[in-house]
Amino acid sequence: MKTEIFYFTLQNEQTKEEKLAGFERSRFEEIPFDHIMPDQKANWINLINNDFDGFLPLINKLMQLCRTICNC
Repeated sequence: MKTEIFYFTLQNEQTKEEKLAGFERSRFEEIPFDHIMPDQKANWINLINNDFDGFLPLINKLMQLCRTICNC
């Protein structure tokens, strides 16, 4: 069975009372859910469209590990 995830977010500018009142006035079927799918890094929410993976690393993981072990 395939699982689907639907997501809805409210505006951050709304107060708690405004958000709750909006749900009281709305029927569940009327809430505009978005069908979401994970990105390549398995992020589901706040999907970011960037090209960080294409940048050259400033320090590689091996060097970072050596500095951690040596405390330098």
